[in-house]
Amino acid sequence: MATSHFAVRSVVSARENILAAGKHLYHVVGYDGTSVDAICRESKTSESEFIIHFGNKDGLLQAIFEQGWQCLLLRLPKLQTVVSARARLKDLLRLAVAFFHQDPAFSELFVFEGRRLRDGEMLALTPSYTDFTALIDSLVQIEVPEQETAIVRSVLMGAWEGVVRDLTLRERFGYPANFSGQQAEQCVSRLVDCLMQTV
Repeated sequence: MATSHFAVRSVVSARENILAAGKHLYHVVGYDGTSVDAICRESKTSESEFIIHFGNKDGLLQAIFEQGWQCLLLRLPKLQTVVSARARLKDLLRLAVAFFHQDPAFSELFVFEGRRLRDGEMLALTPSYTDFTALIDSLVQIEVPEQETAIVRSVLMGAWEGVVRDLTLRERFGYPANFSGQQAEQCVSRLVDCLMQTV
């Protein structure tokens, strides 16, 4: 009996195509230089599909940020095997630095577009970003007095975001940040130890 063979083809949704095209064009051309029409051409979708899924360019940028933070959070289950809060915090921040270093397009969008206000909103502050900061808060609270949690979290967030910023500027503009991603991760880890001991 003859067996027929079917080619299995991955079906990518219009939304995913638009997300990928938007991320690529925002990265290569820049947010301001990218039109909805260009995104639709690259994603092989219609403007009506774009509007249905994202509404406008801001909505797409916010969705790109949310997708990036979701991808980072999806990598976190392996942290469950770590016993101490301090070790989990180190792994979480190490993972964040590595994640941004491995995705230059997302990193550049985060650095160059993430802090710009559009209609009074900072589009990078998505629900998954809030989940990420809440996770850091919960780990810090285990070892730090409650009244110090917010400041310790701010210092740690500033440290890893600063590392990501400088590595991104180095890649894009030759900024003098002559350290590796691994060195950055080690330094952030030492900062966790320092903050947990002195607070």
